[in-house]
Amino acid sequence: MVRRYLFIRSKMNQYMYVRNISRNERKDKEIDDDAERERERESCRRACARVSFRAHTQTHTQPLNLSCCEPPPPSSSSSSSTQTIQASLFGFGPTVDMTIDIDNKMPGASDDGDKDAIRPTRSVTDNQTKTTKELTIFQGKDDVQGIVSVSTSAPSIEHIGIKVELIGLLDLSNGNGQKHEFTSLVRELAPPGILSGKKVYKFQFSKVDKQYESYKGAQGYVRYFIRATVTRSGFGQTVAKERDFWIQNLSSTPEINTSIKMEVGIEECLHIEFEYNRSKYHLNDILLGKIYFLLVKIKIKHMEIAIIRRETTSSGGSNTQTESTTMKPTYEIMDGCPVRGEAIPVRLFLSQYDLSPSYKSIYNMFSVRYFINLVLIDQEDRRYFKQQEITLWRDEIG
Repeated sequence: MVRRYLFIRSKMNQYMYVRNISRNERKDKEIDDDAERERERESCRRACARVSFRAHTQTHTQPLNLSCCEPPPPSSSSSSSTQTIQASLFGFGPTVDMTIDIDNKMPGASDDGDKDAIRPTRSVTDNQTKTTKELTIFQGKDDVQGIVSVSTSAPSIEHIGIKVELIGLLDLSNGNGQKHEFTSLVRELAPPGILSGKKVYKFQFSKVDKQYESYKGAQGYVRYFIRATVTRSGFGQTVAKERDFWIQNLSSTPEINTSIKMEVGIEECLHIEFEYNRSKYHLNDILLGKIYFLLVKIKIKHMEIAIIRRETTSSGGSNTQTESTTMKPTYEIMDGCPVRGEAIPVRLFLSQYDLSPSYKSIYNMFSVRYFINLVLIDQEDRRYFKQQEITLWRDEIG
């Protein structure tokens, strides 16, 4: 029995000894891991010190005073070097400046300073900045060409590519801000490489059918612009610049242009007949007509005539919104109560209004229509009105 007990105890002692050895090994391993991490931290601090010393020696031309305990004050060049190092580490490099110049000369025009050789322009106001800019006018089938100038303040920068785009965009600003591209063409200006100093690139978009006219209204904006892009790999490094231009399309004289005749009124109170010479007008035309009073039993104070522009947007289905705008100025064409059988002439010059052609469907989402609005006001300030649609078309550029 004694031998067996001693044997078991010796086994237990051996087991405790093994457990003590494993615990010591774990402690030694933890100490070794801490030492390894401390060595890695020390090597990182030494590397940062070497980088700082190199940047300092490159920016200071005077020798360092080693006897001084305090480091010399940093100069502007050293701070700029530090900023450059930080910029390269965080992905914010030197800036890239870019300008777009669109050729505004008429096709085949010479460089003799002739005013007729320069394309006309149109003033457009930005709704956000409230600034007005002059946009060069092109026709739908004209070539659009120009130059893109790219420069950088750094000695050199690396880019993935430089491109230029011609984009036609319909911006529906009726609350949801939907934007739809109906034209998009791309030209590559430069392959990936190094940009240094200033570079000038030429571009040309030929035989591009720009079917929709430019338009800016309350509900929609038909916009054409050139966009140049310098693509870079860093965060926020891609630079883009845009330059707008204006499109106008000429239309031929309508073959069928009938007059407008209509009788309206209130039963046993008012009966009038109005007549306009045509139903289709160009933007510089003159609207002629007459208004006949066949029955008058209402005390009319005066009569006004105006042009209303109606914009309709449709985003699919039954979601349709309409915005009507009364074009300024409006005219009072009659003062006082007319008698039975009296005829009031109408003569309205359309060139004084800021009009556009009638658009039936732009990208199946937007339309613009025009109406002649005739308003009668009685002595109790009640208003009686009648609207008649007319079609407008463009006969000249400008």
